[in-house]
Amino acid sequence: MDIKRICILGGGTAGFFTAAMLSRFKELNTCGSKKNLEVKCVYSKKIGTIGVGESTLQSINQFFDYLGIKDQEWMKCCNATYKTSIRFEDFYKKGTYFHYPFGTAIQPYEDYLSDWFRLKEKYPQIFRQNTFADYALPHTRMCEMNKLTNKNFVVGYDFKNDTAYHFDTHLLSNFLKDYAEKRGVKFIDDEYISSDFFERGYIKKLNCKTNVIEADLFIDCTGFKSLLLEKTMGVDYVDFSNTLINNRVIRAKVSYKNINNQLKNYTNCFALKNGWCWEIPLWNGMSVGYVHSLRFSEKEQVLEEFKNHISKYTTEEVDYSIIDYKTGRHQSAWKKNVVAIGLAYGFLEPLESTGILTTLCNSFTFIEMISKRNLTYTKVDEDIFNKAVNKKIDDLKGFIELHYALSSRNDSDYWKFVTNDIHYDSFDYESFLYSTSISRNYHCNISFSGMSYIAAGMNFSPFCNALLKLDNENVSQLKNNYIKNNKIIDSYLKNELSTYEFLKQHIYF
Repeated sequence: MDIKRICILGGGTAGFFTAAMLSRFKELNTCGSKKNLEVKCVYSKKIGTIGVGESTLQSINQFFDYLGIKDQEWMKCCNATYKTSIRFEDFYKKGTYFHYPFGTAIQPYEDYLSDWFRLKEKYPQIFRQNTFADYALPHTRMCEMNKLTNKNFVVGYDFKNDTAYHFDTHLLSNFLKDYAEKRGVKFIDDEYISSDFFERGYIKKLNCKTNVIEADLFIDCTGFKSLLLEKTMGVDYVDFSNTLINNRVIRAKVSYKNINNQLKNYTNCFALKNGWCWEIPLWNGMSVGYVHSLRFSEKEQVLEEFKNHISKYTTEEVDYSIIDYKTGRHQSAWKKNVVAIGLAYGFLEPLESTGILTTLCNSFTFIEMISKRNLTYTKVDEDIFNKAVNKKIDDLKGFIELHYALSSRNDSDYWKFVTNDIHYDSFDYESFLYSTSISRNYHCNISFSGMSYIAAGMNFSPFCNALLKLDNENVSQLKNNYIKNNKIIDSYLKNELSTYEFLKQHIYF
């Protein structure tokens, strides 16, 4: 199939992000058929964008690099701030926290990260469950000191690559719409009604209230409604709610009492009785949202719990909004000449900021597929795309499950259920348990990944403590080096700017 015309149905985060990427694709590839590629985006101003404050992962850097947009060009327009880590408070047990920082862990020798679990057994007062992050990535100490620097002051820290962002979703979506419009994307404010087909089941045109839009390929960005992929093409939905039971969010925006102290360089995720609350520091206030399930509590009780939690930010009346969502994905994201991006394809939950991650994954993979043969695709491109994006979201599903499966909380019916009654079948048990539980190899090097931060933070060891040998000659030296290095880093950071001051100097000047 040849592609000369692409129509995006839907705006918001998925629609306008995709429009911006396709406009840049045209701009960077001005030869042959790419030069004449026509891109239209049909959206309705009546339909709002889901999200108040959005938290992202490092993949967002690839997106801005591709668009050729620098921080100073967009951050100020979107109340954006920098993010270097995700903090999990009360997930392991009440009164505990741990970080999952950005960056590539330092590993001076093969067993360096594994040795932290040995150190934890020998020196439990020093190597508590929340110290794995600054052992693996010393720049994590910036987070608790609320300092930010663009100097590569310690091994493993690269400001450009090891920071992501918080931003106002609505503002960034509008910024990207303008970006795409300047590069030739035509935006049409209209409401979709129905589709007409060719004989072979490919969509020929979209019938809207005012316009009829013909195209060779249609991108479904209609959110959970999935008007084209599911409703029109009949692609089945794979439900994840048997293990990811949260399906509702109460969200609000609160003002800062003390911006210099409260504007952090990380997203805080605070576990509550029936789920968890995000705390996203934007330039003009804090975005907060309670991600939860009503399986064990009534709506009124959940709202009261949320109000009690955010009372530490404000005693004023706050406007609340509620979003219902579903966890899962469709059997495929590409069928015939329809490709779904964003919520129209699938969604896990806000934990770990995977929403924009999967949106960008689908967008980049789509561009790779259509560019391989100069805007021509066949069934094999569709199959490769589906296999790639399905694997991505399925792997992320297992990673999200880990945050509940490894918790030790049992202080509410919700936490008892997610820690003891659910069988989690997606995350890779072998990464931590195969060598020690099956082969009895207690000197194995752990399979390092993001799961290591979550497991360590939950006080879950890949090793059996009863049989763990602590005869490593380097253990004492490692302990001394850790204490010494932390003192040096803390002394250096004392003189660096706070997150607020850094933003004020570099972005909001």
